[in-house]
Amino acid sequence: MWHSAAGSELVALGQYDEALKEFAEAERLKPNYAQPHIETAKLFFQQGRDREAAEELHAAVRSEPDHFQTLAAAAHYFAANENAAARDGQFALTLAIKADNLSGHIQPMVLDALGMAYAETGNFTNAMISAQDALGLADLAKLKNSEAIRERLELYKKKQPWRESFGDTNAPMRNK
Repeated sequence: MWHSAAGSELVALGQYDEALKEFAEAERLKPNYAQPHIETAKLFFQQGRDREAAEELHAAVRSEPDHFQTLAAAAHYFAANENAAARDGQFALTLAIKADNLSGHIQPMVLDALGMAYAETGNFTNAMISAQDALGLADLAKLKNSEAIRERLELYKKKQPWRESFGDTNAPMRNK
C-alpha cells in the first residue's frame, strides 16, 4: 500500500511525524492490513515508546490474525525485547505456535521466533529444537541469518533467552 511505503521512506528521512500520519492513513484505508501497524511499532520502539509499540503489534495481529509473517514478527518483538516491560513470553509463544502451524512448520523465521518464545517462557528444550529446525532450513536455503540463529541456539543450550534492543531498527541484533 502506498501510504505504508511512503511512511517507511519518511522514517528513513527522519520525518517521523509525517511518517506516522502516512501509517495512520494506511490503517484507515485498509484496516485489515498489518504492515502499517508493524512499521508504526518499529518507529515507536526506535523512539523508546515501547508501550505504544506493543499496542501497535497487538493491532497488527488483530488486523491479520492468520498471516504467519505478522504473527512471527510480533512474537519476535514480544519474546526478545530487552525491555522487560515490553516482553510477553506467553503471548509470544501463542503467536509463534499459530504462525508455525499456519506456515506448515517450514519457515526458518517462524521457527526462530518460536525458539525465542519458548526460551522466554523457560522451555529451553523446545527452544533448542525450534532453533535447530530453523537453522537446518536456513542453512539449506543459504539464508543470511543462519549465524544469528546459531548464536541463539548456543544461548538456549546455556538456558538463556535471547534479548535485543529494538530502539535502533538499523542496529544489529544483540543479546544482553
